[in-house]
Amino acid sequence: MNWRLGTPPNGVGPAQNLVLTNGAVVVLQAGISNNVTSPAYQWQVNGVNLAGATNASLTLSGIQFNQVGSYSVVVSNLLGQVNNPIATVSVQSPLKLGREAGGFRASGSATQTVVLQLSTNLSLWTPLYTNPTPLLPVNFLDTNSATRPKGFYRLKIWP
Repeated sequence: MNWRLGTPPNGVGPAQNLVLTNGAVVVLQAGISNNVTSPAYQWQVNGVNLAGATNASLTLSGIQFNQVGSYSVVVSNLLGQVNNPIATVSVQSPLKLGREAGGFRASGSATQTVVLQLSTNLSLWTPLYTNPTPLLPVNFLDTNSATRPKGFYRLKIWP
């Protein structure tokens, strides 16, 4: 009798950093499996299972800000499982500053950590918002802008 159960799934290496434009399509691959038994797949973003994402590849179509994060896949078979980090996905969008209903908004992508500052006299600047990581989009609404007689905004590299 010959039992060929295979081997447990193996890791695929470090995750790649993907910087995509708004609306792009990307296909993430779980990696090649050399197991005799068919593996099962479960894709995750930021450690949370994606419903229905159980194939060897994951297609992200028309990518938006709400899809940024760290993508990984849990590959399992009868002999074990491994969580493979696949990609850290960020979305680039032009940085926009401007008025809208409800106040002044700063939104878009930053390639590094920035701080949005406010001044009423162009000499003293008060920080209003700092993006904690360049992988996350800038999205800030200053709802107090309508009550100020004047105000100037600037974005600076932080720290």
